[in-house]
Amino acid sequence: MAKEIPGFYFDETKNRYFPSSSRPNRSLADPPTRAAHPQIPHTSEASSQPPTPPSQAPRQLPDVWHALQLPRLASRPRQRIAAIHQLMTTQLEATTAHQAIPIPIYTGQSLTAFAAGTYDDRIWSIAGDSYGVLHTFDPSPSGDFLSVSKHLLEYSWTRGYQLESWISSICSSGPRWAATSFGPTILLHDLTSASTAKLSPPPRLACDIWTSHLRGRSLVLGVRQRALLMQDVESLGDVWRLDTQSDVFAVHQEENLVYAGARNGTIKRFDARTRAPGRNLLGDVFAESSNSITYLNIIRDWQLLVSTIRGAIEIFDIRYLYGTRPLMALPGHVNSYQPNLPHAITPSQDYFFAAGLDNRIRGWSLLTGETLSSCPHPTISPALTQEVPSYHPTPAVDDHASPFSIRFGEKITSLEIIQVERELCLFATSGSGLHRFILGRRFLHES
Repeated sequence: MAKEIPGFYFDETKNRYFPSSSRPNRSLADPPTRAAHPQIPHTSEASSQPPTPPSQAPRQLPDVWHALQLPRLASRPRQRIAAIHQLMTTQLEATTAHQAIPIPIYTGQSLTAFAAGTYDDRIWSIAGDSYGVLHTFDPSPSGDFLSVSKHLLEYSWTRGYQLESWISSICSSGPRWAATSFGPTILLHDLTSASTAKLSPPPRLACDIWTSHLRGRSLVLGVRQRALLMQDVESLGDVWRLDTQSDVFAVHQEENLVYAGARNGTIKRFDARTRAPGRNLLGDVFAESSNSITYLNIIRDWQLLVSTIRGAIEIFDIRYLYGTRPLMALPGHVNSYQPNLPHAITPSQDYFFAAGLDNRIRGWSLLTGETLSSCPHPTISPALTQEVPSYHPTPAVDDHASPFSIRFGEKITSLEIIQVERELCLFATSGSGLHRFILGRRFLHES
């Protein structure tokens, strides 16, 4: 046995002494152990339990406490930005502040569209149903909107205008909002002057209206075989026909450019300054497989977010008109035939939400492409699918539920995200119920 000498250790393999400061770690000095052979499942078990693809593997995120430490430990600005985004993602996944609010609609009808916004430090909201009726809610102070859980029921919903058929879309921009019916009929409202205008495009221009997008005074409509652009809704001037040779399910405006996604899978971009024919984007990659476009949006000025009727959600670089390889793909969206499943994006354009055919809401990070975690066994939402008579409103339901774990009893018909003070509110309509989630909160009332 070797004699112990202070400051030195004896290496039995080399039969000599070395300084203690040069002693290797125990895990490296110990001889390697034989790895256990993995148990190979039986052929029948292997076939019945296929391995989980890497893209669908559950993502392990740190809890809120550990996520709070990441920005503090970050040594570089890029690491700090990524740590703050991961903290925000962790907060969104922990959301359980949920309220289900019934809206008094006619018996046998359901909500088909919803929009909300802020103007003059007050919050307004409007809902449309399958009977063509618009239900408006009186503007409320933004502070009360978050602090009082049953605030939406303290002021009654007003049954207002009625259009020709079911409400197909509601869009807003600043103090203005526009509601369209499949009829087709358009209702324009200005909150500043409290003025309302109702108009119907000529049948030769629009036989139906699928979707719409309002930007300032400019309104673009997605109709049969084309899109229509009204550059000034107040003057109700001429209407520019944007021919696509296919029904338009998705429209978006960005400055002087108009984007239109069609049933045949084409995406065209029109310049309102020149009124030249539209230019096809992405080399018609979706048109080759007749993959209808159901949603379009521009992110950070140079990224095009596209959702299709077959469940694909992808982001492209529009600086290259003929590029067909997406920058990012968001997996997990469920759709196979529905052209009007709702989508929503946060004002910061960092997170994206979509409703699927399975009556569930899914969310993604637009910076990393990761899916916001959801419960593998979704819970059933509160029973608000029954009709609610207008003369006897039913109390709202306050409960703890994550937007990513609820399976709604009926089809989700609209999604809307607004920022109230420093918090985000996600609205979803299903049946006759309006569901509100305060993203990042675990309780409706927080001090």
